[in-house]
Amino acid sequence: MKILQASYSPLGGAGRVAINTTDLIRSRTDFTVETYFINPTNLRQNPHTHPTITATAIVDEYVVKRKNQNFMVSLYRSRGLKEIPGANYDVVHLHWWQDFDLGSIRRNNPSAATVITLHDDRAFTGACHSSGTCEHHLSGCDRCPIVREPFIKAVSKEFQRTRQNLRQLGNVTFIAPGERVRRLAVESGLEEIGTVELIPNPLNQAFESTDVVSIPEPIPDSAEIRVGFLAQNLDDTNKRLNLAANLVDRLNDMGLEVKLQAVGSGKIRNFSKNIDYLGPLNQLEVAELSKGWRALLVSSKFENAPLVIAELGMLGIPTVSHNENGIVDMLRLTGQTPLLQDWSLLREDELGVISNLLT
Repeated sequence: MKILQASYSPLGGAGRVAINTTDLIRSRTDFTVETYFINPTNLRQNPHTHPTITATAIVDEYVVKRKNQNFMVSLYRSRGLKEIPGANYDVVHLHWWQDFDLGSIRRNNPSAATVITLHDDRAFTGACHSSGTCEHHLSGCDRCPIVREPFIKAVSKEFQRTRQNLRQLGNVTFIAPGERVRRLAVESGLEEIGTVELIPNPLNQAFESTDVVSIPEPIPDSAEIRVGFLAQNLDDTNKRLNLAANLVDRLNDMGLEVKLQAVGSGKIRNFSKNIDYLGPLNQLEVAELSKGWRALLVSSKFENAPLVIAELGMLGIPTVSHNENGIVDMLRLTGQTPLLQDWSLLREDELGVISNLLT
């Protein structure tokens, strides 16, 4: 069997899952598995690779989207012009489908089964990648609250164009990594195009551990407690690094010596003197570094199915997070529950629970 795993970039959640899936299939089968990425890094690190995509992404971010909206929008970027290499695959698995020419994929692989993993909500909306509490995608995104007024009709047209493009694939299966996305995909009508399956994302093998049975102890001869924060882009306002920094500061005010190790790219923000910015690291480096953490902090306003919660859970490291749908689904899969209701309104009793967890 000949399988292709394709995405825009090897970086970020979708690219990581594409690589993890390839590694998993290769380790357990004799299938031929290839990976293909349009950009060897990503738009932030390498904006000149595809100037047109970069330019339209800038328009979406700074012209189309309303000011102070945290969620990503792809309206004009999603033109579907890129072709995949080769042909006659048995399975084409798309982890980021918006930039690919779906009609070309179908013509060059007429008997292939197409799989699309729903890493976010974009497959069933007209532009946004995180629908949050919005339900306008149930009626064709006719009143999108995320984009500016002149672009609302364009979002509704893009919703229809997206459905038409997806129907070109014929034999297609959508994979939802979490229950929330599966439910929204079904409610939004994706089952009219193909089946929707619930399958958690595969974990990176770097985090596999058979000898970790408890939470790592603090570093010998040091009272310092280390906690981690991971983001592809630390400047992403959805990740809310400032709230994680505020939690660490309050724990230090209580008398604990807590240091937040922030991993990811972006500008160094002076959120707190208790943050060490470590820059971007690969998965092996993250796995090794995180063995010294007492917990992972996930303060995002919205997440789909954050893989890092399960990966660090394999090392015995718990996650401190709040009551957000995608996060709750992943916490439950790892036998955990949210420690906070709303991270932006951190209560004293919740702070005490976190303090007890870390000590």
